[in-house]
Amino acid sequence: MITQARAREMLDYEPETGIFRWRINRRSYMGKARIGAIAGAPRYDGYVELRLDGELIHAHRLAFVWMTGVLPEEVDHINSDKSDQRWSNLRIATRSQNGVHKGANKNNKLGVKGVRKNKKKFEARIWRDGKTVAIGFFSTIEQASEAYKQISLKQHGEFSYASR
Repeated sequence: MITQARAREMLDYEPETGIFRWRINRRSYMGKARIGAIAGAPRYDGYVELRLDGELIHAHRLAFVWMTGVLPEEVDHINSDKSDQRWSNLRIATRSQNGVHKGANKNNKLGVKGVRKNKKKFEARIWRDGKTVAIGFFSTIEQASEAYKQISLKQHGEFSYASR
């Protein structure tokens, strides 16, 4: 596991921009990196990743190590932009909090979180205590979405997807 001292020895971090830069010249599987060069590269899923001492680490997790010395299990991007590593955009979260802050699943045919088509109506539902709980049936997708957002804000507060 990477330590704060080792991270600071190898990298500079700009909290206002979220950019890591190399403090050392190094050679990696991706080529050479010179002092001052931007460290890390985006992955297929949008997260930025770095390799330090042979260990891959997400930049958002590394930012916590660099700033606090702590490597949290979950880090949430407040604005949901996986490539935004600004310190003001990162917060520690539980797995559950991180999950409710995400948008609609890829298999959601409507593309609206918490809403599904049920015959001629739109049904709003929310996940609570390991179960799906019905919020209600609505004539329009907008009404169902708004109902979901209101319940989500009450239930999940600042981690609600609706708080974005």
